[in-house]
Amino acid sequence: MSSVIAIEKQQETLRSKVLSMYVIFVSAVLFSLFTVFIQVTNLSLAYLQSDQLDRHRAIIEGVARSPYQYRVLSEYLVESIIRTCASLGNHSVLIGFISFRLLQNLAIFLLLSTLCKRLDIDQYITLLGMSILAWAMTHSLYDSDLAFNTYTDVICYLTAALVILSHRYTWLIATTALAALNRETSGLIPLLLLCYIWFTPEGKNSRRVGTLIAVIAWVVYAVCFFGLRMFFGTRELALGYGHRPGLDYFVYNITRPITYVQLFGTLGLLPLMSIISFSRWPSSLRAFFWAVAPIWMVVHPFVGIIAETRYFLVPLTLVFIPGTLLGISSCRKV
Repeated sequence: MSSVIAIEKQQETLRSKVLSMYVIFVSAVLFSLFTVFIQVTNLSLAYLQSDQLDRHRAIIEGVARSPYQYRVLSEYLVESIIRTCASLGNHSVLIGFISFRLLQNLAIFLLLSTLCKRLDIDQYITLLGMSILAWAMTHSLYDSDLAFNTYTDVICYLTAALVILSHRYTWLIATTALAALNRETSGLIPLLLLCYIWFTPEGKNSRRVGTLIAVIAWVVYAVCFFGLRMFFGTRELALGYGHRPGLDYFVYNITRPITYVQLFGTLGLLPLMSIISFSRWPSSLRAFFWAVAPIWMVVHPFVGIIAETRYFLVPLTLVFIPGTLLGISSCRKV
C-alpha cells in the first residue's frame, strides 16, 4: 500500500513539474509576442525596410563605423535567416528581422525563468519577474533600432550565469567567444566566474580550475576583440549626438532630463529594491552583482548615451530582477 502511495506522489510531482514547465513556456511565448509587437510597431515596418536594413547591410558589407562594425555575430545570424527566406521567395528582410527578435526575446524570458529556478524562486514570483522584464523591454526603446547585439548580450550573460551555477565552467570559454564576437561589453563574463569561485562557498573547491578557465576566457575575449579590429581595420568613431566618449558623454548624460525619465521608465525602483534585499540573496547572486553591476552602472555614462536604456538590460535581467524577486519571496515567508 505504501509503495502505491509513493508512486502516486511521484506521479503527482511529475505532473506538477510538467504543468509548471508548460506555464512558464507559454508565458514566455506570450511575453515574447507582446514585446516584439511593441518593439516593431514603435519603429514601423517601413523603418525596418529602410534604416534598420541600411545599418544591417553596412555591417555585413564591412563599411560600418566603430564600434558597430565589430559587433558582427547577431547581424550574421540575421543575415542567414534573411537569405534562407529569400531562397524560399518570402519577404526576407521583415521575416528575418522580426523572427530573429522573437527568438531573442523568447530565449531571454526562458533563460530568466531558468535562472530564477536555480535561485529557488517559486513559479508564481518568477512570472512576476517575467512581467517586469516585459515592461522594461517595452520602455527601453528610446532612440533605438532593434539593437540585435544588445539583446544577444543579455542572452550571453544569462547563459554564462547558468553555466557557472551548473559548474560546467569550460562552457564559459565558448560562451565568451560568441559574446565577444557580438559585443565588446561581454568582457565581464569571465569576471562572473572569478567572483563566483572566490566569494561563494559553492565555488571554493574549484578555484584553481575556475581561475584558469577565467583567464583562458579573457584571452579568448582579447583575441576576438583585437582580431575583429585587425580584420576590419580602424574605423571612424560613431558619435552620439555629436559627443565623444569620456567626460563629454558623462556631462551630456547627467544634464539631460530625458536621461532620468528613461532610466526610471525602464528600471523603476528595481535597483533600489534589490539592494535593500541584498542580505537575503544567495552568495551566487551577490557574486554576479559585484562582477557586473558596479562596473556597468559606473562606466556606461562615460561610454554611451544612457537615455538609451536598453544598455541596462544586462544588469537588470541578471541581478536586479532576481534580487527583487528574492526580496519579495522572503516577505511572503514572514
